[in-house]
Amino acid sequence: MGSIPGSITINTQENNTMLLFAKVTVFEGIHRDEESLEFRNKVGEYMKGLRETGKLIAGWALCDGRGGYFLLEVDKSDELLYLFTPLVLDHMHIEIHPVTEFENLIPVFQKFAK
Repeated sequence: MGSIPGSITINTQENNTMLLFAKVTVFEGIHRDEESLEFRNKVGEYMKGLRETGKLIAGWALCDGRGGYFLLEVDKSDELLYLFTPLVLDHMHIEIHPVTEFENLIPVFQKFAK
């Protein structure tokens, strides 16, 4: 694969993993108490399993809605197919963004400032 003219290659992480920021929000439709309780229990089990993968760097629950945010570290994008199980895929909207630390912007800005 060729490179983009004028671009530079930066190895931002020693192990060449990717950091991904994921926002998940629960679909509207789970409203009855018994459905909500069952879903919450399943989400709790899912979160425990996600932590055990070692791929979850941090996670936050929304205080004003039904959802949360994850910071994940993966080796390749295909891992998301296994990290976001049918529980997530079938019941939540998922929004994913690759992220990097602010320090990694410095060489990029310096390169394009010339």
